[in-house]
Amino acid sequence: MNTLGKKREYRSCLALKIILSIALGALTPLSAEAIYAGSSALGSPYVVQLSTPTGLCSGTLVQPQILVTAAHCLIKSGSTLNPGDIKVYEPGVNTQMNNWEAKGVSIFSPPNFFNNTTRIEPQDIAFVVLDKKLGSLSVIKLANFNLSQSLISNGATFTAYGYGRISANTQTSIPQKFMIKPTTQKRFQSFIGFERTYINYINSENGSTCPGDSGGPTIAEYNGSVYLVSIHSGGRGPCSKDPQDVDDWGSTGTIAGEFENLYWEALNYLKLNIPNPISNPTILISSGIATLSWQTSGPESNWIKYLVLNSSQKELCNTSSNNCKVDLVPGQNSFTIIATSGLLKSEPINFNYQLVIPPVSEVNLVSDGLQGKLSWSTSPNTNNLISSYIVEDFQGNEFCRTVLLSCVVPLTIGTNNFRIYPLWGTSRGTPGQITINLQNALLPNIEFIKIRQNEIEVKLGTISSYGNSRPESVSINIFEGSSDNPTCTLVLLSESCKIRHQPQNVTYYISLISNLGRTNRDIVFEWYGSSYTQTILASRLRILTLNKDLTNLLSKNPGYKQEIVELLNSIPALSEDLVIDDLLQKQLLELESLVSALREIVITKPRKVTLLCVKGNNIKSVTSRDPKCPLGYKKRRG
Repeated sequence: MNTLGKKREYRSCLALKIILSIALGALTPLSAEAIYAGSSALGSPYVVQLSTPTGLCSGTLVQPQILVTAAHCLIKSGSTLNPGDIKVYEPGVNTQMNNWEAKGVSIFSPPNFFNNTTRIEPQDIAFVVLDKKLGSLSVIKLANFNLSQSLISNGATFTAYGYGRISANTQTSIPQKFMIKPTTQKRFQSFIGFERTYINYINSENGSTCPGDSGGPTIAEYNGSVYLVSIHSGGRGPCSKDPQDVDDWGSTGTIAGEFENLYWEALNYLKLNIPNPISNPTILISSGIATLSWQTSGPESNWIKYLVLNSSQKELCNTSSNNCKVDLVPGQNSFTIIATSGLLKSEPINFNYQLVIPPVSEVNLVSDGLQGKLSWSTSPNTNNLISSYIVEDFQGNEFCRTVLLSCVVPLTIGTNNFRIYPLWGTSRGTPGQITINLQNALLPNIEFIKIRQNEIEVKLGTISSYGNSRPESVSINIFEGSSDNPTCTLVLLSESCKIRHQPQNVTYYISLISNLGRTNRDIVFEWYGSSYTQTILASRLRILTLNKDLTNLLSKNPGYKQEIVELLNSIPALSEDLVIDDLLQKQLLELESLVSALREIVITKPRKVTLLCVKGNNIKSVTSRDPKCPLGYKKRRG
């Protein structure tokens, strides 16, 4: 029989490595041209590749969520694949460079399609509802038998697409296309009664469909419109491994428009099972918690869930309610809300929310000693946008994490810097800041230090500045060496410190204490015990010697009484109040000099003195340098 009067024999590409049918290809895709003698269809919106557990096929999207392909790609011996095992790529992509994007949800095929032989069967078509939309085309028109014949007679251009082989052993990952020519319908015996459901094409050296192109589309373009005429079901061609297939190349396609009932079933399935998208998303913030909520439409149903995704497509919520608690960060926050009924999802609704954490203002610090109370404020009606506050110094040391508008902080002498950050969760807003220079009272100057016979007296001047200390809290301590116990404490600076002598060498220190703490110790003076003791003893001896020398000089030279008495009166008195210092040494040196000079004068220029002596009524006058009354006479009074 000739090929027009008998059934064409087709074999499953998966079980017997198709000889006559353009079926599922199971070979590893290669970067080569597919569809024999075709050209690249990379980027075409009309063709997709689908993968199942049994191999690869081609197909097309009649709308973004409905795929049409060959039924023999999905059904074997009347058993239909699990829809979820169908993986579909985006249209026109290099499948080596891309991952599959959608899965099948439901399959709609002719109820009497069985596919239990290697021969092509009529009604080889299936519509598959996908779990998501693919491609950029909205809807493609389906051509039925009458429209197909009209397109042929009007000279429309027919183009075949597919991801099939380019030879018996070579498959591709890049879709291919070629101009295909419809021919007179072949009367296959097994197709009697199905003449309106298929179309035949001439394949030649100018191009041919191959195994793996099964389910791929033949597209007709006419008068500015695009039509899906048929999907590839089987044929003879150069890609077959059977040498008998080198002649009479041709292919058969199943006319898509004759199965609009299946298309409408798929559409109705989508309509009934795709949830309505949500509307009016909003974010409500209360007590630092952000709740994303939305409105729903259509009947409420427990089987509808809502997915909330962040900008990284991380799932935040999978809930049957219409709200979701979300984490916000300062700046732009992007969310996607999708209603899902399980395998099918609504159109995603994108929602952006700009979070601006209000800054703090009116920062104030009140110090009390080495402790301060920071306080601040925020703009009215913004507390919901702040979950808490954190207080740090400029080095990042944390002092408070609080929901209050105040914080007690430690202070140090010198510069104190603080920043108050408003927080949203762990995110920080613009900080308010404050700087306070804390100064203790200044040590007073030493008014004088006096060394006396038995003690040292230290007198302080006034305090020039109390800084940030409370004046009533200020006291002055003088310490002996490294001792922590003060030798003297002054609260009233009108008083002075009196310190007993020490026989050993001692350094005396001064320190100020206030409510801001103690200042560093400063040296008051150095006490050299043996040296100062010798000076004190030497000074006492010099004073005693001056008194003795002048007294003796007076007793022998009364003619110089006036000068001698004046010098005697100039000698410092030996008392506990005597200050032994350089001034005293200078004074004693001058006195010693004067005494020496007077002694020289007395020797060189003695003065005679007349002394009146009386004995009863007798009066005698005695004149000499050192006159004395005769025996029996007494010095006259007055």
